[in-house]
Amino acid sequence: MRTSSMRKLVTLVCSASAITVVAVGVACGGSSNDDERLAAVVQQILTVGQGSEADFDLAISDTVEGFPDDFPIYNGTDMLASFRSESPEAASYVAILTTDDAVDEVISFYEDELAGTHWDITTASVSEESGIVQFSDLDSPEFGGSVVANILETDEGKTNIGISLATGASSRPDAPPFELGRSLTLPTGFPADLPVYPDSTVVATVWLRSEDNLKTYLVRLLTTDFEERVMEFYRTELGASGFRIDEDFQDERGFGLVFVDDLNASLGGSITADVFPEDTKYTEVILQIDTEDGSGRGN
Repeated sequence: MRTSSMRKLVTLVCSASAITVVAVGVACGGSSNDDERLAAVVQQILTVGQGSEADFDLAISDTVEGFPDDFPIYNGTDMLASFRSESPEAASYVAILTTDDAVDEVISFYEDELAGTHWDITTASVSEESGIVQFSDLDSPEFGGSVVANILETDEGKTNIGISLATGASSRPDAPPFELGRSLTLPTGFPADLPVYPDSTVVATVWLRSEDNLKTYLVRLLTTDFEERVMEFYRTELGASGFRIDEDFQDERGFGLVFVDDLNASLGGSITADVFPEDTKYTEVILQIDTEDGSGRGN
């Protein structure tokens, strides 16, 4: 049962092969409006961080649309959240649940339920405090997933269950043609010495504060200029602002650079530029910068 005093962790998948944990403290009052607001915020974060070639969907306290219906959900669990990230090639799903049952009971359930199905178990291990079942998909060997169970330190007696699946992409209708909207305002405190590319459109912004007082800004831009021109602009501007370029690359990730401030070790970040998949006449630029909250170089 969800009560106003409970605080939950929403754990989200960011790729088909690994889980990135975003600790989102949620005051769970049972309000559907609260759930919708949380879902919208987290989806914005994921869209900025992962690029626009994927389709994202998040459900709070429910199973996300498209989650494989032949994959078993542990009986009597409290569903915290589930998430889907889908590209033209593959789909990734995560479901986060809690139960009062012990870790070994959870792992035993999945060993029994997956036996004889196309989810072929490759590894199973369990201890008193944690356990994991890993499996591949016999129908598509390049896909598979895992079930991880562990005792929640923040909720005595509860076992956390994380289900991660990678499957082939589902069939979905073609997306409507991309339309560029208005440019958004930069988040308050965004470092003034990291300029927005001239005549670009800011399409998404996010900032996060970590427990160690580090503040991370993410800004996503679109421009009609080519990647090379964008990178040349930032090489010049960063140098003029006193940043040192630590890495300058062009590979399967597109164009990018990593920069640091030798006078302020907490300040640094990265810039990437690549063709925008939804409309190839645009270049997508993602600015990421880390700084101590309240340190210099802010707007």
